[in-house]
Amino acid sequence: MNDHPTRIILDDAPLREDFVPADLVARDTQARLIEARLEPLRSSRKPVHLWLHGAPGSGKTATARAVLARIQRETAVPCLVVNCWVRDTLYEILDQIVTELKIFRAEEHRSSVKMERLQRHLGNRCMIILLDEIDRIAPCERARVLYSLDAIGNTGLICISNTLGALCEVEKRIVSRINPRTVSFEPYSAGEAVEILTRRAELALGQNGCPAHLAKRIAAVSNGDARVAIQTLRNAAEAAQRAGHEAIMPSDVSAGWNDAHATTSGQMLANLTEDHRMLCQIARQQKEVLCTALWETYLDRCSQANRKPIAPRTFSAYVNQLVRLGLLTCERARVKGNVRLLRADK
Repeated sequence: MNDHPTRIILDDAPLREDFVPADLVARDTQARLIEARLEPLRSSRKPVHLWLHGAPGSGKTATARAVLARIQRETAVPCLVVNCWVRDTLYEILDQIVTELKIFRAEEHRSSVKMERLQRHLGNRCMIILLDEIDRIAPCERARVLYSLDAIGNTGLICISNTLGALCEVEKRIVSRINPRTVSFEPYSAGEAVEILTRRAELALGQNGCPAHLAKRIAAVSNGDARVAIQTLRNAAEAAQRAGHEAIMPSDVSAGWNDAHATTSGQMLANLTEDHRMLCQIARQQKEVLCTALWETYLDRCSQANRKPIAPRTFSAYVNQLVRLGLLTCERARVKGNVRLLRADK
C-alpha cells in the first residue's frame, strides 16, 4: 500500500463550478457588451436589463460573474447572484436578497413586506441581481419575479437561460416593460475548450498534471460544453490520484467522462420534481415516445402507484422544461396533427 499517495490535484478551486477565472477565453465580446449595458450604474442610474442565452457550458455564468466581480472592485454597487435551481419563487429570491444585504426587520414571511423593506433600504441606489438558470422558474412565477424586481429602485437584472424560449414564454407586456438586451453565447470550439482546460489544469494540477493530448480528448468528447469538460478533468484527476498515477492517464479520462455525464444529468433531475423524474424515466425506457403516449403511460404509472397525476397543462410545461434542460430532445412526429416525438438523454 502506498503510504504517501500521489497528489494530482494541488488546488481544487479552479475545478469548481463557482470559480471565476482572471481571464476569460473567447468571451471578450460578450463581456464588453455586458459592461456597456451596465455602464449607467457608474453614474447612479438604472442599468439596462440583460438576458444571456446559450447552450449549457458556453460561459454565460462565468462571464457574468467576471464582469460583476470587476464592478464590485470598482464601485460600491451590491451584486447578488441567485441560483434559480435553489430559489425558484419571488419569495425565496427576495429572502436571499434581504438576508445578504442584512436588511433589518425583513424576516416576516410575506413577499410584500420584504419588497417594502428592500425598496426603503436601497432608495435610489443601484443594485445588480443575476438570476442564473432563470428558465428553472415556472413561466407565471418568472413573469412575477421579473415585474417585481424591475420595480426595485435602480436595480439591473442579468437573466441567464439556455435558450430565448424562457423569455418568449413571459407575457409580452412584462417583456416590453423590462426590455432586456439579449447577449448570445455560442458553444466553445474544440480549440477554445482545450485552452480553457489547459489554463484550469495548470492552476489546479500544475504543469504536468494533464498532458496536452488528453486535454484535446476531453475537449472533443465534451462537445463545446466547458462545464462538462472541467468536471471531466476533475473526475479524471481524482481517478488518477486514487490509482496512484503521476499524471492523468487515458483510462482516467474515460472514467472521468462517464462520471461527469452521469453527474450532470443526475444533478438536473435531482433538483426537479418526482413527476419530472417519472417522465424522464418513461422516455428513457422507451428510447423514443410520442408526447401523447408519454402522457398515457405517465397516467398509468400514477394509477398503479396510487399517486395524484399533474394536470395536462403542467405536463406540457414539465416536458418543455425537460427539453430546455437537454434531458429530452423533441421533434415533430411524422404523423397527422401537431404531435411531438421525444427522445431521452442517456
